[in-house]
Order: sequence, then C-alpha cells, then structure tokens
Amino acid sequence: MYLPYASSDLALRYIAKKKPDFIVLLEYSEREPPYLAQWFEQGIPDQSAELIYDEGDSQHERVKIYRWGRHLQRPSTGTFAERTAPERARAAR
Repeated sequence: MYLPYASSDLALRYIAKKKPDFIVLLEYSEREPPYLAQWFEQGIPDQSAELIYDEGDSQHERVKIYRWGRHLQRPSTGTFAERTAPERARAAR
C-alpha cells in the first residue's frame, strides 16, 4: 500500500481505514509526502503504531518498521490443543 501525498492527519485516517499489519518507512527522499520526514525522525504520531525495527546508517538506507494496531490481540503462546481444549470440552457435552 502506498501512502497518500496529503497531510499527516489525512494519511493517518487513510492508514486506519486500510488496517495494515505493518508500515515500512524507508529513508525519505524529496519526492515523498511531506509528513514522511517527520514520521521517520519522530515516529508515526498514532497510538496504533509500534516501532519494531530500526536499522541503517549513513552508508546504508535506513529502514523503520512499525506494527500497526496494538489493540489487536497477540497470538496465544500455547499449543493448538491447549488453546482449543475448553472449546472441545464444551462441544463434547
């Protein structure tokens, strides 16, 4: 998904509507939407954006990856059998 050439607020509304799992920001260039430079340096200004990767240096292009939607549930750590045991027990009744 490409980000719109618009204001930061409009771009955030667009992202919220599209509901991506991740947002990848590459080091900005002159042709990018104006807010990307700010987002790259200061972070995406939304509670749903969680920075999970930030790598690069002056010799390599920097990359930042944000997980979008903290409100989403994280996968359970148990096995499938452990997670579904209560459901199977109810179905057996």
